[in-house]
Amino acid sequence: MQNFGNKYAVLLVPLKVERDRVFDLRKEINRKAAITLMEKIIEKCNNFEELDIMLKNRAIGFACELMQNKANNYDLYYNDFQVSSKNQISFPIKLTPQICVTNDSIIQYNEIEVVYEKGDE
Repeated sequence: MQNFGNKYAVLLVPLKVERDRVFDLRKEINRKAAITLMEKIIEKCNNFEELDIMLKNRAIGFACELMQNKANNYDLYYNDFQVSSKNQISFPIKLTPQICVTNDSIIQYNEIEVVYEKGDE
């Protein structure tokens, strides 16, 4: 990770991708495929659901990377990853979306917009 001080920007990055080139882990069949792959790799992991949230997220990401390297069937992977919530009482599980682009030709570079920008202050 690079440190740019207090400088950062939020970008709107349009993507153009065919539906069959998206591996959506929110779909039960795709999620089960990724979990099954991880359980085969880590045989001691008898129950994926008992893993720590951060370990689950890393494992799912690793499974997607393995699938991509083996088959190269997808241009984009999408998942709502669980993260620990600071307010455990009212929001025990927080979801944060993550999109992993594996084929940069789906990025519409000429349409990227800066939504928010913050400079050194």
